Amino acid sequence: MSALPKLYVVPTGPEVVFEIEGAKPLVPDAIYSAVCFRCDVKPVFQTLKVFLRFRISEGPHQGIELFRAYRVKGTITSKGPRPQLRRSGDLFKMLCRVLNLPRNAKPQHVSYREIAGKLCKIQSRTVTRDSKQKLLDESYSVVSEVLSIEAG
Repeated sequence: MSALPKLYVVPTGPEVVFEIEGAKPLVPDAIYSAVCFRCDVKPVFQTLKVFLRFRISEGPHQGIELFRAYRVKGTITSKGPRPQLRRSGDLFKMLCRVLNLPRNAKPQHVSYREIAGKLCKIQSRTVTRDSKQKLLDESYSVVSEVLSIEAG
């Protein structure tokens, strides 16, 4: 199920140039080695999400970028979003597991940025349905789980 790319007309003079919007990444569901190259916090529908962005570092899909979004509590201030990790949150549990933190680690002492720049083992999955469980025109891949840190 691949949808046709969207075309945009960009007038540049006597000739018309078409720009094609880039397709979302699609890779087979498997375990990959990837580098976490960026961590962002963004407000999405009045909640904060931490986006970890990974670039696959080996194999036939080298260079493809996937992301993993985690919901976090926090506030949105004039200086920007201020995320707060919770002990029961998925992001804190993942960080404790891959960073080998003790069970009594305090969430305020752990940063999601500790994973940035590290080579990780990730599990990918294909998204075929939207939030309302309707089939998407174009499937895409995301990171379903960060399994471990290999180096860094």
